[in-house]
Amino acid sequence: MANHDALDRLKAALQDRHSNERSNPTRHIWLRFSAISVALLLASACAPEGESDPAASAESEFDAPAEEAAIREVWDEIIAMFNGHDAGGWAALFDESFVRWEGDVKGPAAEEAYMAEFFEHQPDVEYGQLDEIGLVFVTPEVAIYRTFGQVSNVVGSDGSRVPPNQILEGWIFVKRSDSWKVATYFLRPVEASE
Repeated sequence: MANHDALDRLKAALQDRHSNERSNPTRHIWLRFSAISVALLLASACAPEGESDPAASAESEFDAPAEEAAIREVWDEIIAMFNGHDAGGWAALFDESFVRWEGDVKGPAAEEAYMAEFFEHQPDVEYGQLDEIGLVFVTPEVAIYRTFGQVSNVVGSDGSRVPPNQILEGWIFVKRSDSWKVATYFLRPVEASE
Protein backbone atom coordinates (compact mmCIF):
# COMPACT_ATOMS: atom_id res chain seq x y z
CA MET A 1 0.00 0.00 0.00
CA ALA A 2 3.05 2.28 0.23
CA ASN A 3 2.87 2.78 -3.55
CA HIS A 4 -0.66 4.19 -3.34
CA ASP A 5 0.28 6.59 -0.51
CA ALA A 6 3.34 7.73 -2.46
CA LEU A 7 1.23 8.27 -5.57
CA ASP A 8 -1.23 10.41 -3.60
CA ARG A 9 1.57 12.49 -2.06
CA LEU A 10 3.26 12.94 -5.44
CA LYS A 11 0.00 13.98 -7.12
CA ALA A 12 -0.54 16.62 -4.43
CA ALA A 13 3.02 17.93 -4.73
CA LEU A 14 2.84 18.11 -8.52
CA GLN A 15 -0.56 19.82 -8.39
CA ASP A 16 0.98 22.52 -6.17
CA ARG A 17 3.91 22.90 -8.55
CA HIS A 18 1.59 22.96 -11.59
CA SER A 19 -0.58 25.70 -10.08
CA ASN A 20 2.51 27.83 -9.36
CA GLU A 21 4.23 27.23 -12.69
CA ARG A 22 3.62 29.91 -15.29
CA SER A 23 6.84 30.18 -17.35
CA ASN A 24 7.40 27.85 -20.33
CA PRO A 25 5.23 24.95 -19.12
CA THR A 26 6.47 22.45 -21.74
CA ARG A 27 10.00 22.71 -20.32
CA HIS A 28 9.06 20.61 -17.29
CA ILE A 29 7.11 17.77 -18.94
CA TRP A 30 9.82 15.13 -18.77
CA LEU A 31 10.85 16.22 -15.29
CA ARG A 32 7.33 15.49 -14.13
CA PHE A 33 7.29 12.02 -15.66
CA SER A 34 10.68 11.35 -14.08
CA ALA A 35 9.50 12.63 -10.70
CA ILE A 36 6.53 10.28 -10.75
CA SER A 37 8.72 7.32 -11.67
CA VAL A 38 11.34 8.08 -9.02
CA ALA A 39 8.78 8.66 -6.26
CA LEU A 40 6.98 5.40 -6.95
CA LEU A 41 10.23 3.47 -7.17
CA LEU A 42 11.40 4.95 -3.88
CA ALA A 43 8.08 4.17 -2.23
CA SER A 44 8.33 0.52 -3.20
CA ALA A 45 12.02 0.25 -2.33
CA CYS A 46 11.78 1.98 1.04
CA ALA A 47 9.17 -0.19 2.74
CA PRO A 48 10.20 -0.83 6.37
CA GLU A 49 12.20 -4.00 6.90
CA GLY A 50 10.14 -6.99 7.89
CA GLU A 51 7.01 -5.53 6.27
CA SER A 52 5.51 -7.77 3.64
CA ASP A 53 5.86 -6.19 0.22
CA PRO A 54 3.11 -7.47 -2.10
CA ALA A 55 4.98 -6.05 -5.10
CA ALA A 56 8.03 -8.19 -4.31
CA SER A 57 6.04 -11.42 -4.34
CA ALA A 58 4.15 -10.30 -7.44
CA GLU A 59 7.44 -9.62 -9.25
CA SER A 60 8.30 -13.31 -9.31
CA GLU A 61 5.01 -13.93 -11.15
CA PHE A 62 5.20 -10.77 -13.28
CA ASP A 63 4.77 -11.40 -17.01
CA ALA A 64 5.74 -8.07 -18.62
CA PRO A 65 4.62 -8.93 -22.19
CA ALA A 66 1.19 -10.07 -20.97
CA GLU A 67 0.78 -6.98 -18.76
CA GLU A 68 1.85 -4.69 -21.61
CA ALA A 69 -0.74 -6.33 -23.85
CA ALA A 70 -3.40 -5.85 -21.16
CA ILE A 71 -2.56 -2.15 -20.80
CA ARG A 72 -2.60 -1.67 -24.58
CA GLU A 73 -6.07 -3.25 -24.68
CA VAL A 74 -7.24 -0.71 -22.10
CA TRP A 75 -5.55 2.05 -24.13
CA ASP A 76 -7.46 0.94 -27.26
CA GLU A 77 -10.68 1.05 -25.21
CA ILE A 78 -9.82 4.57 -24.00
CA ILE A 79 -9.49 5.75 -27.60
CA ALA A 80 -12.70 3.95 -28.65
CA MET A 81 -14.69 5.44 -25.74
CA PHE A 82 -13.36 8.94 -26.47
CA ASN A 83 -14.07 8.74 -30.21
CA GLY A 84 -17.47 7.16 -29.52
CA HIS A 85 -18.24 9.96 -27.04
CA ASP A 86 -19.13 7.34 -24.44
CA ALA A 87 -18.58 9.07 -21.09
CA GLY A 88 -19.83 6.06 -19.12
CA GLY A 89 -17.57 3.63 -20.97
CA TRP A 90 -14.67 6.06 -20.56
CA ALA A 91 -15.22 6.37 -16.80
CA ALA A 92 -15.49 2.58 -16.39
CA LEU A 93 -11.79 2.40 -17.32
CA PHE A 94 -10.83 4.57 -14.32
CA ASP A 95 -9.81 3.45 -10.84
CA GLU A 96 -11.75 4.58 -7.76
CA SER A 97 -8.60 6.47 -6.67
CA PHE A 98 -8.64 8.55 -9.88
CA VAL A 99 -7.89 12.24 -9.52
CA ARG A 100 -7.65 14.47 -12.59
CA TRP A 101 -4.18 16.02 -12.85
CA GLU A 102 -5.48 19.46 -11.91
CA GLY A 103 -7.17 17.97 -8.83
CA ASP A 104 -10.63 19.30 -9.72
CA VAL A 105 -12.23 15.95 -10.66
CA LYS A 106 -12.03 12.95 -8.33
CA GLY A 107 -13.36 9.46 -8.97
CA PRO A 108 -14.88 7.77 -12.01
CA ALA A 109 -18.37 9.25 -11.46
CA ALA A 110 -17.02 12.81 -11.51
CA GLU A 111 -14.90 12.00 -14.58
CA GLU A 112 -17.99 10.61 -16.31
CA ALA A 113 -19.92 13.83 -15.62
CA TYR A 114 -16.96 15.93 -16.78
CA MET A 115 -16.61 13.99 -20.04
CA ALA A 116 -20.37 13.92 -20.70
CA GLU A 117 -20.38 17.72 -20.55
CA PHE A 118 -17.23 17.89 -22.71
CA PHE A 119 -18.77 15.61 -25.38
CA GLU A 120 -21.99 17.63 -25.30
CA HIS A 121 -20.02 20.79 -26.14
CA GLN A 122 -17.69 19.00 -28.58
CA PRO A 123 -19.98 16.68 -30.60
CA ASP A 124 -17.43 16.04 -33.38
CA VAL A 125 -14.22 15.80 -31.32
CA GLU A 126 -11.85 12.97 -32.27
CA TYR A 127 -8.57 11.62 -30.96
CA GLY A 128 -5.79 9.98 -32.93
CA GLN A 129 -2.55 8.56 -31.54
CA LEU A 130 0.42 9.88 -33.49
CA ASP A 131 3.22 8.00 -31.77
CA GLU A 132 3.85 5.87 -28.71
CA ILE A 133 6.68 7.17 -26.55
CA GLY A 134 6.83 4.22 -24.20
CA LEU A 135 5.40 2.08 -21.46
CA VAL A 136 7.28 1.71 -18.18
CA PHE A 137 6.41 -0.52 -15.25
CA VAL A 138 7.26 1.25 -12.02
CA THR A 139 6.11 -1.80 -10.07
CA PRO A 140 4.17 -4.86 -11.24
CA GLU A 141 1.01 -2.95 -10.28
CA VAL A 142 1.85 0.57 -11.51
CA ALA A 143 2.72 1.58 -15.07
CA ILE A 144 3.27 4.85 -16.91
CA TYR A 145 2.21 5.03 -20.55
CA ARG A 146 3.58 7.97 -22.52
CA THR A 147 2.21 8.87 -25.91
CA PHE A 148 1.84 11.65 -28.44
CA GLY A 149 -1.61 12.30 -29.89
CA GLN A 150 -3.84 14.75 -31.66
CA VAL A 151 -7.30 16.05 -30.84
CA SER A 152 -9.27 17.37 -33.81
CA ASN A 153 -12.71 18.73 -34.70
CA VAL A 154 -12.80 20.93 -31.60
CA VAL A 155 -15.10 23.94 -31.65
CA GLY A 156 -13.91 27.13 -29.95
CA SER A 157 -16.04 29.30 -27.67
CA ASP A 158 -16.93 31.48 -30.68
CA GLY A 159 -18.30 28.46 -32.58
CA SER A 160 -15.45 28.22 -35.07
CA ARG A 161 -13.29 25.13 -35.63
CA VAL A 162 -9.99 25.10 -33.79
CA PRO A 163 -6.94 23.69 -35.61
CA PRO A 164 -5.97 20.15 -34.51
CA ASN A 165 -4.19 20.17 -31.17
CA GLN A 166 -1.15 17.91 -30.70
CA ILE A 167 -0.55 16.76 -27.14
CA LEU A 168 2.02 14.92 -25.08
CA GLU A 169 0.31 12.53 -22.69
CA GLY A 170 1.22 10.61 -19.58
CA TRP A 171 -1.19 7.97 -18.29
CA ILE A 172 -0.66 6.25 -14.96
CA PHE A 173 -2.27 2.83 -14.74
CA VAL A 174 -2.79 0.76 -11.59
CA LYS A 175 -3.61 -2.92 -11.49
CA ARG A 176 -6.64 -3.80 -9.38
CA SER A 177 -8.10 -7.32 -9.17
CA ASP A 178 -6.28 -8.45 -12.31
CA SER A 179 -7.40 -5.49 -14.42
CA TRP A 180 -5.61 -2.27 -15.31
CA LYS A 181 -7.33 1.04 -14.55
CA VAL A 182 -6.40 4.70 -15.05
CA ALA A 183 -5.21 6.40 -11.84
CA THR A 184 -4.54 9.77 -13.49
CA TYR A 185 -3.48 11.27 -16.76
CA PHE A 186 -1.57 14.32 -17.84
CA LEU A 187 -2.08 16.16 -21.14
CA ARG A 188 0.15 18.94 -22.39
CA PRO A 189 -0.41 20.74 -25.71
CA VAL A 190 2.71 20.80 -27.84
CA GLU A 191 3.68 24.25 -28.99
CA ALA A 192 4.34 24.48 -32.72
CA SER A 193 7.97 25.25 -33.52
CA GLU A 194 8.73 27.97 -36.01
